[in-house]
Amino acid sequence: MKKLVVLSIILCCFFCAFAQNKDAKSDPKSAKKVAKPSTKYLEYTKKGTNLAQDGDFKAALKEFDKALKENPEYLQAYFNRGLVKIKLMDYQGAIEDFNQVLKLRANFSPALLNRAAAKGYLKDYAAALSDLDQLLEAKPSYAKAYALRGQMKRKLKDREGACDDYVAAMEYGDNSASKEADILCASKLKGKIQIKKETFTMEWPDSSAWKPYDTLKSNFIIQTHFYKAGEGSDKWTEAGAITINNNIRNVPVDEAMKSIVNEQGTPQSQVSLLEKNEEDEFAWIEFVIESPGKSVIYHVVQGNMNQYVVSVTMRTASIDEDTRNAWKEWLNKGKVEYK
Repeated sequence: MKKLVVLSIILCCFFCAFAQNKDAKSDPKSAKKVAKPSTKYLEYTKKGTNLAQDGDFKAALKEFDKALKENPEYLQAYFNRGLVKIKLMDYQGAIEDFNQVLKLRANFSPALLNRAAAKGYLKDYAAALSDLDQLLEAKPSYAKAYALRGQMKRKLKDREGACDDYVAAMEYGDNSASKEADILCASKLKGKIQIKKETFTMEWPDSSAWKPYDTLKSNFIIQTHFYKAGEGSDKWTEAGAITINNNIRNVPVDEAMKSIVNEQGTPQSQVSLLEKNEEDEFAWIEFVIESPGKSVIYHVVQGNMNQYVVSVTMRTASIDEDTRNAWKEWLNKGKVEYK
């Protein structure tokens, strides 16, 4: 069986509120100093992530163990440890970690996908299919899940079902199983694959009546500009754009960010990473480039077939936290869709 899992780790920080003891609050003289909550688990997780990315999986495992000893409910450490255990061929241990992830966050798709892979390594193909069925019911365009389910069905001698899933994976832009599919079901594939049209949709805030202004097209990109009501290219306070980079596949979002910063930034620019997600069906990253007289929030999504860049430009040297958070909420509503 081919290796099915790519180690892809993202660090997330969670913030918790701690209640004070009522008696200590009412009587300052009797109040005891409350120790600050430890954040060592974040440090251990970060160190473990770096070690895993360098291929030192045994050392990474120890760091994730320490993180979970400090914080037994830290989802990211369970997930990362599960990925490392797959690399170390501790498949049952990986399944147990992904089970913990799913207890903390039900239907977390990366955990379902990787748990199915681990079950496949243990030859528990029926259980792997159950996870993948659940995942594809929630996300019917998840190409990697179709490819993996096709391999599970092949192991169960369901040749027709495997071919159907390989076709679906390729229609949604994943060719990872194309060679296997050519051997298994060449006649079934002939003339049947109809590649889906992949696109990106996002609703702009209604409060300012944003509207598309114009669209520029070439063989490589499609770029649509958006402005508030009453504004245009010659007069604007905020300007939006959605750029579709056609046939840009498998580009890590960090690399996409570096490319934009190199092209759009200046020596005076300040670059801030807001958030990124490399775990889910479509990886994405959000960041800000602040420059004298102009600042831009970027939201980059890597689809199966294209790369999508949403930008909001403001005539200001910086963007305050409230504005960043408001735009982040809207940008995260954008979706990769298929027709």
